[in-house]
Amino acid sequence: MLAVMALLAVSCIKDEPVCGTCEDNPDGKGILLSFSAGTDTRSNLYSSEVDYRDVKAVCLYVFRGTDANAECILSEDVDWQGDISQTYWISTDLSAGSYTFLAIGTDDNAGSVYGLTADYRGTLGDCMARLAEGKEKADMATAQFFAGYVTRTVAEEEDVVDVEVTLTRKVAGVLAYLKNIPCWVDFRSGKATVTDLRISLGSSQNTQMALWNVSAGNAVYGSEPLESGDKVLFEVDLTADSYTPDAEGRYYTKKGIKTDELQTVDNSLLRGAFLLPLAESKESTLKLELLGFYTTGDGTEYQNVVVKTYTIQNSEGKQIFSIDENKLYCIGKKLSDASTDGDKPADLSGNILQVNVIKWNDIEVDNSFPTVIGPARIESDYNQKVYIFDAPETEFPVYLQASSPVKEWRLKVCYYNETNKASFSGVEVGAYEAETPQENWIHFAVTDAEGKPTGEYESEITDPNGDGRILTVVLNDFAVQRTLEGEGSGKYYIVTEDMVEKLKKDYRTAYIEIYTSGTVEPYRLLVRQYNALTIYAGATKDVPNGFRAAARLDYGCHFDKETGAMVRTDTAAVGWGYWSSIPINITGDLTETDYWVGAVNTINAYNRYKKGSLGGENYVESILQKLRKEVIEIAADGTYTSDENKIWCLPAYHEMWGVADYINPNRKTGEACQDLFNMKVGDKYWCSTIKDNDINESLYIPAGTTNYLQEADRDDKLYARPIRQFYTN
Repeated sequence: MLAVMALLAVSCIKDEPVCGTCEDNPDGKGILLSFSAGTDTRSNLYSSEVDYRDVKAVCLYVFRGTDANAECILSEDVDWQGDISQTYWISTDLSAGSYTFLAIGTDDNAGSVYGLTADYRGTLGDCMARLAEGKEKADMATAQFFAGYVTRTVAEEEDVVDVEVTLTRKVAGVLAYLKNIPCWVDFRSGKATVTDLRISLGSSQNTQMALWNVSAGNAVYGSEPLESGDKVLFEVDLTADSYTPDAEGRYYTKKGIKTDELQTVDNSLLRGAFLLPLAESKESTLKLELLGFYTTGDGTEYQNVVVKTYTIQNSEGKQIFSIDENKLYCIGKKLSDASTDGDKPADLSGNILQVNVIKWNDIEVDNSFPTVIGPARIESDYNQKVYIFDAPETEFPVYLQASSPVKEWRLKVCYYNETNKASFSGVEVGAYEAETPQENWIHFAVTDAEGKPTGEYESEITDPNGDGRILTVVLNDFAVQRTLEGEGSGKYYIVTEDMVEKLKKDYRTAYIEIYTSGTVEPYRLLVRQYNALTIYAGATKDVPNGFRAAARLDYGCHFDKETGAMVRTDTAAVGWGYWSSIPINITGDLTETDYWVGAVNTINAYNRYKKGSLGGENYVESILQKLRKEVIEIAADGTYTSDENKIWCLPAYHEMWGVADYINPNRKTGEACQDLFNMKVGDKYWCSTIKDNDINESLYIPAGTTNYLQEADRDDKLYARPIRQFYTN
């Protein structure tokens, strides 16, 4: 058995690899690794500079044999200390024979992203960087790794065999440094408003790459494209990223980044991403696309449409080319992170862009600043440009994506008001917000160490560790009474179409903002929530002013998260429940349930259920239970007091009549109100009212008609609209 010494000479920026015999071998048998200065690695792509000090781990795989079937007999973490001058000893005992020595260096992301760890056991042919389970495109963008291998035959008579391995970068990089980003572009027969910018590839990104090449010297490309087929390398939501129009409304503006770690010129955009090498396809290799919205002549609005595509060609005028390992593809010029000297962002006021292809080994800039490739971000499952939440309290998850490298972040809410107005430039705010701005209506649910909710809420969170996490956002109920006009009959209606249009835009607006340490501007998520619709249903002792608040959607309906349009599902029409039950076994009333206040009926039924009263068990799965929802008003300090008597509920007869009467086509605004209320003439709506001691029937209202006092079997499938009272008014 012989000891083997491996000398790893890592590829320099300017110098040739150095090979020699180490003189300070520890006693025993093993492998001694050393590194030459100039390793060009970094896990942050914001310029063409490089720095070996961002290497976080190095491991060595030793295979017995030199072909694809060679088995890995040793995989070892070399305990990298971040010092290029150190040598690393790995104790092992190798018998005579042929071996392949494969070394891998990773940044602080690549090890977990691609499964490049020191516990590999497999063959040389199957030794690959593979996208790990749970990792995705965003993780690949911040991960790079290096690899190199050499084969050696260990002879019986040799005591020590010098093995020289050169590490080379296995990923490629795409860097975009841009200026004059247009706020609008000519599109079809008009103009389109630009909202997003993205860089796309000719084919979907690869998710794995061989670390050993049977044909040495040939280009190695990745394989196994993303299952989603996603070709987008990265996308920037300009509003969320704090870009605002200039004074003329022509180009987007934003102050340049001016930190110790990164400097950019004003009104520019800088993004970069690593990716696995990509063979050329039949489509243009790189595309820069502007996305936005436009309105046709008939008033139809289209969202998230590609409104302009820039031609990107290389220095040879070709649009189709491969993306090779160890090369940087630059759109615009950015030499150094910490300086704007020599900066030349690509100009988007034209139509053609050139990509400059640079071998990383040829880059002569020497700069050691670490860089934030991207600040912490907030990811949601809805299209913030068009989606608006309904009035009842709601909870939804957001994913807080850690910055790269990971840094402390702070999460807070910025509400629209006179002070913050500038932050909402380019955002259409609610029609009533200028006169009655809303604040303290967004909170974050607190969880314990196991991720379980504690019942507490916060309006601001700081994480010194900068970890990514899933967070639950809670929106309070939005039910503020609006002024309606009387018609002399003691009732109040929406009497003009201008008022209908104003009520369609009655929502409140805020940003959830996340600030990354070292950056000035936050990443933002736009949140908007509709106010409930004010309706008049008659004054009673329980509701002296006669007004109620109606949700904008029926039970079982929702706004589409991509388009914002109302969606009526197959489960929207439901039975009433309480089959073969008389009022006394539902609400405790002798012959009839309440005609005026639905909350009375629901509260009585709920209390009978809690007490275990006769028939109370039928409350479960009834329409009364399905629509009952406590009014949520979390205070500014995060406290919340439950009140079982303040609820959303199924309307009583006169309340549902009050809602449905607004869309009556005989009224001046009846037709316009159908869109406002998301309701059609003739649709049947359950009431919580039962008359004449009925056993199997309950009252319903046919919307927009005068034929109101109707009964239906409780197993019929009808619609239901939640309402509540203006408890705070």
